Amino acid sequence: ASEEEEILALDFDGVLCDSAGELAESCLRGAEGLFSDGVSKATFPEKNSDERSELLRKMIILRPKIRTGYELVLLARLLLPPPAGFERFPSLDELEKTWPNQREEWIQTLEISKDDLHDALYRARDEWLEKDELSWHQSNRLYPGVADGFRMFPSRIRYIVTTKEAAFAVRILREAGIDESMMPTERVFGLVPGVSKIDVLKRLLKTHGGAKIVFVEDFVTALEDASIVLLGSHIRYCLATWGYNTDKDRKKAELHPFIELLDLPTFTTQIL
Repeated sequence: ASEEEEILALDFDGVLCDSAGELAESCLRGAEGLFSDGVSKATFPEKNSDERSELLRKMIILRPKIRTGYELVLLARLLLPPPAGFERFPSLDELEKTWPNQREEWIQTLEISKDDLHDALYRARDEWLEKDELSWHQSNRLYPGVADGFRMFPSRIRYIVTTKEAAFAVRILREAGIDESMMPTERVFGLVPGVSKIDVLKRLLKTHGGAKIVFVEDFVTALEDASIVLLGSHIRYCLATWGYNTDKDRKKAELHPFIELLDLPTFTTQIL
């Protein structure tokens, strides 16, 4: 690879795709199944009710605080009244301030496991896809200008590095008209246990020796961690300011020597 060549390593949710609505709905459906009985049983709001819309709204507010989708299944339960024997659950405001610090504690308290949460989410998502694929796709919108960016620069070398399952990411891209030639399936690195985003970046550095990698991510900690582990590597670190991050995150990135803030129009017209 030549020195000038830039290889894109792109996060998916919060960079290419606004999936907060789909994730909240899938997690709420997952929570309805998981917390239908047992120690943490809950009564969930009825479908199409104002209460349900309000619960989904709160879940979307908490989206920047989570790193793995299934956490929102747990948060859906914590946003509802506690079961008998519990004094109180944290408020939305408290969850915004303290999450994910109390995550493990609540998993234990509610007598569930991470696997339970993960399975509840993926079961609900699979069921939704099976019953109503159209509304599922409508809940996974690419950010404005993203599809055009792929079409405008079809030959650019792009990789997707995501904690989402690769098959879901590919499905959303294909539905948006981004075909195999623009974004090859083999360049979509999805959730694989034991393989981190840093591992994928190391692999890309090896594959494309000499090229600069542009890593675009909406989670500031992922950028910070990569910049430490891969110190001295030919990588440009960009925080997607349109994604799932807070003012505090953006200020943190602004003060970081290796991270630059990126806005959506610049991303879609100059980088993507």
